[in-house]
Amino acid sequence: MPSFSEVLQALVDGLAVGSSYAILALAFTVLWATVRTVNMALLQVVAVGGLVAFALADAGVVVAFLAAMAVGLLFGLVTHVVAVQSTIKKGLLYPIIASFGVGLLIQGGMSLTAGDDVKVMPELLPEGVIEINGIFIGWTPLIVFLITTGFVLLIAAIARFTKLGLGFRASAWQPELAQAYGINVRGVRLFSAGAAGVAAGLAGACAGILAGSVSPYAGALTGLNGLVAMLIGGAGNPVGAVLGGLLVGVLQAFGGLFVSSSMQGVISLALLFLVMILRPSGLMKER
Repeated sequence: MPSFSEVLQALVDGLAVGSSYAILALAFTVLWATVRTVNMALLQVVAVGGLVAFALADAGVVVAFLAAMAVGLLFGLVTHVVAVQSTIKKGLLYPIIASFGVGLLIQGGMSLTAGDDVKVMPELLPEGVIEINGIFIGWTPLIVFLITTGFVLLIAAIARFTKLGLGFRASAWQPELAQAYGINVRGVRLFSAGAAGVAAGLAGACAGILAGSVSPYAGALTGLNGLVAMLIGGAGNPVGAVLGGLLVGVLQAFGGLFVSSSMQGVISLALLFLVMILRPSGLMKER
């Protein structure tokens, strides 16, 4: 039976990993609210962010994170224009298929340029643990959780307190009416795509640091868990997306602690299956 300290450590680790899922779920939710489809290429953008952070690790953690987010922004915009914006008028299924194909091209490009081998991520964050009343918590998962939480709060503040956020909410609620009132709906959608790319790049860097390794194929699983978290939390609900990501991360960590680490990947899919049966709209309805 795991000790209380081990359970608390698993909780912190789960929140750290879950926060990476949460910002990805938030990215998918933002796109769903404004475009009503999913950019599957973001799964590979996660891996791009991890590889960029690895390549620039010697420059320091700040440079590595900023570069991963900047490259994520670029890929988010390009994949949106190429795969989503150009096909959205044909139906909601076309952008999903097109973006999946673009994602495969990105993955192939990563394999050619970076190789297929798994690369060990250097220590970018402080090592060691912090002790609180005899309970030890690792610095790395704690810092990752704080970074991703700050990003989520920043996006929430932009959406809530700025004119851009007002335009986003109006475009998500009634795009035709928003266009009639002079809101640049296309610009809002581009902003959403860019923000989703930044989130994917950041999530890739965080996932690589937590896992201790990166590869061209590592982002797919992280991105898939982010997509699952969005569906669990409720498509189109930002709060639900964040809660879904944290829930998936914590349950995976507890599953690895109490059952087996090999079961962690199954837990998120089992939770999604259960939620889709009991509450098809997700834990929280679209706002």
